Amino acid sequence: MIGLNPSIFGSNAVLDLNEVAMFVQVVQAGSFAGAARRLGMPANTLSRRVGQLEQHLGVRLLQRSTRKLVLTDAGRSLHDRSAAQVHELIDAARHLAGKARSRAARCG
Repeated sequence: MIGLNPSIFGSNAVLDLNEVAMFVQVVQAGSFAGAARRLGMPANTLSRRVGQLEQHLGVRLLQRSTRKLVLTDAGRSLHDRSAAQVHELIDAARHLAGKARSRAARCG
């Protein structure tokens, strides 16, 4: 988690990068259900976490209806500015995990 500037976000605000990654997955899947399947978690948990992100940022990122999700301007901006970085972090973690498994296999 990264602490946010208190003058902008309040004294106790903390940005959870997991919430940002979950938001990116929801946008890319086009639904909470699709993203939940990809992430292996309940859709209602995912919805709650994206809601917490919206609350921390003080903006609505998605317009929700029973039929579809629509990105708000703020949501589009956050997605455009964070999706590539989220994917880079995931790739880096996978790379490191693969190296660790490879090293363990050689030592074991």
